[in-house]
Amino acid sequence: MPKRKTRPASRQRTYRVVWEIDVDATSPKKAAMQARKCQEPGTTATIFDVYNEYGKCTRVDLGVVD
Repeated sequence: MPKRKTRPASRQRTYRVVWEIDVDATSPKKAAMQARKCQEPGTTATIFDVYNEYGKCTRVDLGVVD
């Protein structure tokens, strides 16, 4: 039986994964906090890009203490 060629191990690459959810809130930070509650416990994802109804983006990092 002929030997099957094996592919070399793939080089690991970095990917940006975007998770989106619509929430109602009174501020970008509160919207990020609501989104955080929807995640699995123990997740390390703490940075949220929050867009208002006009498309303005506010980046909120819940891992940073105000």
